[in-house]
Amino acid sequence: MRLALCLYRYSPFGGLERNFLAVAEACRARGHGVTVFTRAWRGARQPGIEVRELAAPALTNVGLDRAFARSLKRALAGERFDAVVGFNRLPGLDVFYAADPCFAAHERNALVRAGRRYRTRAGWERELFAPESATEVLVLAERERERYREHHGTPPERLHLLPPAVRDEFLVPAPAGAASARAELGLPEDALVVLAVGSDFERKGLDRTLRALAALPAELGRRTWLVVVGAGRPARQERLARSLGQAERTRFAGGREDVLALYRAADVLAHPAREENTGSVLLEAASQGVPGLASGACGFAGLVREAGVVLAEPFAEDELARELAALLADDARRAALGARGRELARGWRMAARTDAAVAVIERVAARRRAGRGAAAR
Repeated sequence: MRLALCLYRYSPFGGLERNFLAVAEACRARGHGVTVFTRAWRGARQPGIEVRELAAPALTNVGLDRAFARSLKRALAGERFDAVVGFNRLPGLDVFYAADPCFAAHERNALVRAGRRYRTRAGWERELFAPESATEVLVLAERERERYREHHGTPPERLHLLPPAVRDEFLVPAPAGAASARAELGLPEDALVVLAVGSDFERKGLDRTLRALAALPAELGRRTWLVVVGAGRPARQERLARSLGQAERTRFAGGREDVLALYRAADVLAHPAREENTGSVLLEAASQGVPGLASGACGFAGLVREAGVVLAEPFAEDELARELAALLADDARRAALGARGRELARGWRMAARTDAAVAVIERVAARRRAGRGAAAR
């Protein structure tokens, strides 16, 4: 079968991009022809997967999305693919891998809803999820599945819930890399390390984490360091760290392909996200025995409740500060939560998620191919 996989841009750091690549490689391994359409590809290209970078000239983010959608429509019109699979909201998809939260559920501001950005993305979402649509949807969390049904009336048989998963390397025992990772970042051997992972710093709640660190009791605060992993632009967060007196003990590590070593160097993962479809970093941290401190906005919060702390919603700044201090001060509790996380992680295999996604894609592609054959006859 010939499959078209579409996403706005690829880099090796994002969770969505890693999920996309796992699906693309699995499709190729099953003998399907895989062509990727994207605005930009950063990083190594995989053998056997064709990448086409489409021109999408525009000055704004939503303009880029609209330009890419037009270029993609033109590119697909001259080809015959058995299925078109999207990893971002785009019109005309046969299968949509819904890695982002339900758009309609998260924006209440009337002015924002009247803007071009909202109208474009909400319109594409309605097209994909409408009851009369033929698009099959892959969802990663039960909560998001229910939101799509609530806001769009999507029939449940079109919403396919994929199992939770972490990458294979997170489940393979490896030599401890904590000491070398800490030395690279200039951290003391006896430091308590709080890790924050995610490139969209505002949405992931990095400012919340910085304020919670500033509120730690003085003695505990002197021992605690923050390591931030993400390819976003950190200028605003760096200014906030300086204003809170946290700059000296905060390390912005940028986007990292060796994030596994940083998990192993951490004592706590802080992820008080404002909006988070899943929160795969919570699963990754749990697999390495690192307790997560998560907001209730994370779709995977329920999966890691036994291996960390889940904050109540609506978010309260004092609760985060209190729970972070309690976790950092209690070595035995962190060890117990970490052991439970490793135990839970044994069931989070990426192959199971990828196989479930590819099975849906293959069914859709086979149905479309059969339909074309019947029409030709």
